[in-house]
Amino acid sequence: MITKDKAYFRKKALEIRDNMSLEYRISSDKEIFEKVKAIIKNNNYENVLVFCSYKSEVDTWNIISYLLSEKINVFCPKIIDKKSGLMEFYKIKSIDDLQETKLGISEPCAGFLFDIKENKKTFMIMPGVAFDIYRNRIGYNGGFYDRFLEKCKNKNPKCIYTAAICYDEQVFEDKFVMDKTDIKPDILITQKRILAE
Repeated sequence: MITKDKAYFRKKALEIRDNMSLEYRISSDKEIFEKVKAIIKNNNYENVLVFCSYKSEVDTWNIISYLLSEKINVFCPKIIDKKSGLMEFYKIKSIDDLQETKLGISEPCAGFLFDIKENKKTFMIMPGVAFDIYRNRIGYNGGFYDRFLEKCKNKNPKCIYTAAICYDEQVFEDKFVMDKTDIKPDILITQKRILAE
């Protein structure tokens, strides 16, 4: 019998995502982008925290470009300390404010640090490898988003509204067994649906 733990779902979801055709991913990215854009417009968010997509992840470059064109404050993540799982978000004013790391992931060069105490209406777009229909999230096993959100929750519980984006094929019917430190997004957006409480 196969043990369906986090490692199982992570491996399965990555295989599925990596084997999608480029044509299908581009079409799905457009559907996800329209959903994200509608949420941002309808809620008048002042700040958006958004990851820079990498490899076969849902494309966020179109989202970042849209936010910059709309003069919305855009903050992207930067790993500060990999061993301790420390990540911060820095404001960017253009795509040129990002640079690739040795792994090929784009991060802010420097810039204004996101401060949860500012109390501005903030929307976070977060990645994930696998999800269940209850929005439980399995990431890349670094715990960066869980730690960052826990820190924010302690300082200002209602400041950030979180959304994870992924392809619908990365969402499983099985309910994941999660750790106490795992934080799930408020909503999960795919090309086919939005899952919320």
